[in-house]
Amino acid sequence: MENKSYAVPVIVTIAIIILAGAFFFYQGPSIDNGQTASIIQSLAPLLQPAEDVNMDSLRAVSGDDLLRGEAAAPIKLVIYSDLECPACAWFHDQLGQMSDYIKEGKVAVAFRHFPLDSIHPSARKLAVAAECAGKLGGSEKFWQFIDFVFAAPDKSAESLVADATEAIGLDIETMTSCQAEKEISDAVESEYQEATGLGAQGTPFIAVVGPDDLVMPIFGGREAKDLKQAIDMILADEAEPIVETEIETEIEEAVATSSATE
Repeated sequence: MENKSYAVPVIVTIAIIILAGAFFFYQGPSIDNGQTASIIQSLAPLLQPAEDVNMDSLRAVSGDDLLRGEAAAPIKLVIYSDLECPACAWFHDQLGQMSDYIKEGKVAVAFRHFPLDSIHPSARKLAVAAECAGKLGGSEKFWQFIDFVFAAPDKSAESLVADATEAIGLDIETMTSCQAEKEISDAVESEYQEATGLGAQGTPFIAVVGPDDLVMPIFGGREAKDLKQAIDMILADEAEPIVETEIETEIEEAVATSSATE
């Protein structure tokens, strides 16, 4: 996926600047210093500087993704997640608080697997089972399975898969047979490799995909209210050109302040 980096809204520019760990500035209408400071301060808690990120390799959202939401939504949240990860479970709950944005067609969510095998030995088994739920029941059963797993108490992968399969109304024998299929395990591995290729080092790893070929990485889960704020800013599309000498220091200070308070 080739991402263009021009003619983007000022908030997108700022986000890309912060996350790339460098300062790049693009053309657009001017913005007064008060507005700039407000936007920077609002986005700073949401974003983290990142090195070695290669968002150009992000696979475009397509029919291969079992979306929660409408495919025509202007904002896509592509989430690389681990079904055994406590932070991912917390963030999944935050996504639940964005159901209004999903129902209104503002946002659609794509869930991709990034099982951290070294610390979560059951994550890949759960990912395979989730893929089977999607294969057998489409987006509805895929997301029902994920919802169940993240909400369930700690259990063995086998028990969790069996309980989830029964709860969402799929046949356990068919699910068991599906989990042995190489194409399913290959699909999980492919998404794992995608995440590492993008520069993800932990979960959840999120890519915000928006208008004007915006692709913005976010490392770690964030509160629903912060994501909504960023999405509103992006959709407002109040593009305004900015000048490096005017905001570089403000960005650095905002990020430093945010880091110090976390």
